[in-house]
Amino acid sequence: MSRTTVATIHLGALRHNLARLKAIAAPAKVMAVVKADAYGHGLERVARALAADADMFAVAAIGDGLRLRAAGHHQRIVVLSGPDNASDITEMQRLMLEAAIHHESQLQWLANTTPERGKLRVWLKIDSGMHRLGFATERVAEVHARLLAMPGVDPEIGLLTHFSESEVTDGEQTPMQIARFAAATQGLPGPRSLSNSAAAIGWPDARADWVRTGGLLYGLSVVDGKTGADFGFRPAMSLSTRLIAINPIKRGERIGYNGTWTCPEDMSVGRRRIR
Repeated sequence: MSRTTVATIHLGALRHNLARLKAIAAPAKVMAVVKADAYGHGLERVARALAADADMFAVAAIGDGLRLRAAGHHQRIVVLSGPDNASDITEMQRLMLEAAIHHESQLQWLANTTPERGKLRVWLKIDSGMHRLGFATERVAEVHARLLAMPGVDPEIGLLTHFSESEVTDGEQTPMQIARFAAATQGLPGPRSLSNSAAAIGWPDARADWVRTGGLLYGLSVVDGKTGADFGFRPAMSLSTRLIAINPIKRGERIGYNGTWTCPEDMSVGRRRIR
C-alpha cells in the first residue's frame, strides 16, 4: 500500500483568487508575486495559469525571471531584491526585467550602466518603517534625482515600500508608514506600490497604482484568526495521504513516547470522538 503524500495544485483556484484580488484592488493593478517557486506551487505552472490576467509578475531573484522568459512569458517582471552584483544589470536588461533598487551599492552599479541593451526600469524602494530593505525617507528625493540622471535608467521610476504589520487593521504602524511614504514621495512622478496581500484587503487608502499580492493569491491566511476563505479566496493547494492505522485508546492514556502527549477529556478526530 502506497503512503505517498500528494500535493494537488488547483489552477482554477489561482485564477479565481487573481480575479478576486483585481476586483478588490481596482483600479489599482496587481503584481502577482511568484517568488520561491510560486510559494511552492511551481513557478511555470502558476505563471501559465495566471498569464492571461496578471498585469505583472514579481519574483525574488533573476533566476526566476529567466525561467519565466524561457517559458515564453512576456509580462512585465520585477525582481524584488534587485541586482546582487554589477553584472546582474546587463542580464536584467537582456531579459527585460525590472529592478527594485534599495541600496547604495546598486546605485553605484547603475551609474555605470549604458542604454545600449535598453534602459532598465527601476522601482525605488523606500524604508517607511519596516527597516529591512530600502532607502531612508529623507534620502528619497536625492536618490530619485540620481536615478533620473542615469542614462541607462528608464525615466519612469516606480516608488514602493513594504508594510511591517498591515494585518493589524486597528494598529498605528501602517497609517504611520502610509504617511511617511506620502511625505517622502510628494511631488515625485511615477507609479506607487505600497500594499501586500493584507494591506490590499485591510487598507484601501494604500492600494495606490499597484498592489503586490502573494499569500492571498494562493488562498493563504494573511490575518490572524481568519482564513483566506473568510475573504472569498480559495486554497490553491491541498495535501492528501493514506493513514496506516486508526487505533482506539482510552481517555487519559498516553500516546507515543512516555509522557509526550496525553489524550484530553474530549477530542474529536474528523467525525469520530476518542472516548
